[in-house]
Amino acid sequence: MFFEEPLLASVARRFGISLLTKGAESVNLKNFKSYDRMLPAQDHMPEGRKSGGAGLGNLIALPLQGQALKLGNSAFIDKEWNSYSNQ
Repeated sequence: MFFEEPLLASVARRFGISLLTKGAESVNLKNFKSYDRMLPAQDHMPEGRKSGGAGLGNLIALPLQGQALKLGNSAFIDKEWNSYSNQ
């Protein structure tokens, strides 16, 4: 899921956690502890990384990292669940 406008990482994470919680409830699980990853990975960027610091912050591994796409395990899809031809 991508947001159309910038928002605080903490807000995006709370939203994602709420979605996971509701998803777990819908299949009668107490919680949903097993998922690949949530990005942003932290609520706040570490000091020194905000402007010209030692790094960029969260690494985002896009789903098209080569082998996953070739094996049919990852792709961008349209509203009808068809994968786009030019990934």
